[in-house]
Amino acid sequence: MATVDALDMFLTDYANISRYLNTRLNSLLATQHLTFDAFLIMHEIGQNPRPLLLMEIAHQHHVSRSAISRPESSSNIGTLSNRLTPLIAAKKDFP
Repeated sequence: MATVDALDMFLTDYANISRYLNTRLNSLLATQHLTFDAFLIMHEIGQNPRPLLLMEIAHQHHVSRSAISRPESSSNIGTLSNRLTPLIAAKKDFP
């Protein structure tokens, strides 16, 4: 019985924390018209010492390359890959 209670507490806490983080992050990212997934990808590109291929990014996020290239549904600002192209190109200038 203690295991079931611990699991119930964990699931409740996880849901509350997840909901809180989602609300906070989305409100911060909304000003930049970014989804959390787009932010994570941009962060990876910024932190990686070498240029990343679109194929590598898609593999790391367990999605297809076309999923990265689809228009973001939350806004009319174009595809994520179009937004990432300047960041990827800028990384090529670094050794």
